[in-house]
Amino acid sequence: MIAALTAVTLAGLALALVRPPLYQSRAVVQIGWYEKGELIEDPGELLGRLLTTYNVDEDSEKIRPYPRIADVIRDGASVVMIAEGYEPTAVRDHAQAAAEAVVEEHSILHDKLLSEMRLRLDGLNETIAGLELQIQEMGDAIRSANVFRGDPFLASTLLMERAAAQRAVETFLNRAMTIRYDMNVVEFRPTQVRHAAATPEIPRGGISKTMIVIISMVLGFGFALVVLVIRESQRVLSDRLRQTETGTS
Repeated sequence: MIAALTAVTLAGLALALVRPPLYQSRAVVQIGWYEKGELIEDPGELLGRLLTTYNVDEDSEKIRPYPRIADVIRDGASVVMIAEGYEPTAVRDHAQAAAEAVVEEHSILHDKLLSEMRLRLDGLNETIAGLELQIQEMGDAIRSANVFRGDPFLASTLLMERAAAQRAVETFLNRAMTIRYDMNVVEFRPTQVRHAAATPEIPRGGISKTMIVIISMVLGFGFALVVLVIRESQRVLSDRLRQTETGTS
């Protein structure tokens, strides 16, 4: 019985040591958005970029050692970063780091967008200032044409050009107002880690080493008990046969 128990337990220990279990941890990233419903990055494009970045389709441990990103899943306006590896804490940290990397990338994208908007606003302000100067100069030219030159045709032409410049100024002012609104008034919710990665306690699709040992011991006891019952049954049967042979003789 002891031999059977020992054999099964050792087999369980060998399985636990030879085949280390893989652990998984997940972190969920909520993509940031603006008041108009526009996302910082399209979820489909983000998913494709992350799959390429982490080379998810490559299973070779030499190319992608553990811990590593095992998969990236789209969930509406969120992405789920799934890390796997042999050490639970390292797996958790790897998933969390990957999620925080997305947050940082989107923060940079948002800052870049604001920088581009500032440049556009500066350009519009320069254009408006230039047009206003032209309008002022045209006004002087119109007065000169009417008063000093007595040239109504030239004055009429300058009036039309000034009106066109004034309309252009109004157009550019509206654009500048829109940019200022987008920069300062529109609600913005940054990308964030919606669910932080947790330390996994149970291996992926399996049981822990401790449970393997416990199950091995239980199976060992069960196997030993079966052997004991069989041996006891054989002994009882043998005793009965001897008694039968003795009575017959």
